[in-house]
Amino acid sequence: LDATFYQKFDKESAPRQPASDGSLPLYSAWSRYVTSDKRKDPLVSTLHQYSLQWGLFVEWAQAQHPKIQYLTDVTDARASAFMRYMVTKRKVSASTFNKYRNLLQNVFKILFKELHIDRPNPWSDIQLKRVERRERRREAFSAEEAAMILEKASGWLKTMFYLGFFTGQRLVDCCRLQWKQVDVKTGVVSVVPQKTRHSTGLLVDLPMHPDLRRHLQELWAKRRGDSSYVLPKIAAMHKRRPWKLCGEIGEFLTGCGFQLHKEGTGENGTRALPQYGFHSTRHTFVTICRQAGVADAVIKAIV
Repeated sequence: LDATFYQKFDKESAPRQPASDGSLPLYSAWSRYVTSDKRKDPLVSTLHQYSLQWGLFVEWAQAQHPKIQYLTDVTDARASAFMRYMVTKRKVSASTFNKYRNLLQNVFKILFKELHIDRPNPWSDIQLKRVERRERRREAFSAEEAAMILEKASGWLKTMFYLGFFTGQRLVDCCRLQWKQVDVKTGVVSVVPQKTRHSTGLLVDLPMHPDLRRHLQELWAKRRGDSSYVLPKIAAMHKRRPWKLCGEIGEFLTGCGFQLHKEGTGENGTRALPQYGFHSTRHTFVTICRQAGVADAVIKAIV
């Protein structure tokens, strides 16, 4: 990321060394934050997302406020100006607004402490926005719709939707499922959900639906190479180009007649609210489990 900043914002006037008060230049602050032992240790993919958020802030600062060169040049007013930009120009949701504010507050908090800078955090007084649940809520597929999707899907898409409908796991967990987690003889698939991998690390053993078991048996019989992943190409795509993967899934669902975004959203610069996507398979799984009388505590442990 620092190298990208140097290429994009490398000016003769840009500072190379810390200021007299110990403050770092914006474009070199990220590497200091990443190597700090005071920050939490998120997933690599999450840390990458954080770096993009920090990068957007630096890009805005260089374009709109060239005098912002060091961390200590970010005043309360300038921090507020960036958050207003995110709302008025970028049209971000309340959830995204909060993620940016929390990241920036945390970066400044840790670096101010490490650099012994005694001044208020410019992001602390910015209030978080209330998140409406409808912003992120996707619809569940009906049993008939799920059957139609599985009928129309082919190749890796069929495998992904089988896993989504019959295990309730997130996209990342389905993409990165490994054969060592699958026991077709006993009909059990073992997962450690990505979201709880670094907290509880709870291993969940799920009995396979007969259709999923049969599909995985067929897939195993056709297996080529020695990759540990059930879908090696998809595991690689999710790691390198997750947006392409989501785009192809979206195109497939659109072709099946599903509207990806809620009607009336995404117009006149407003944010498009999701309606259907791969995440809908989780809601379908939860709905089916509840209809079958599975206790909520059990469902929560699975998803």
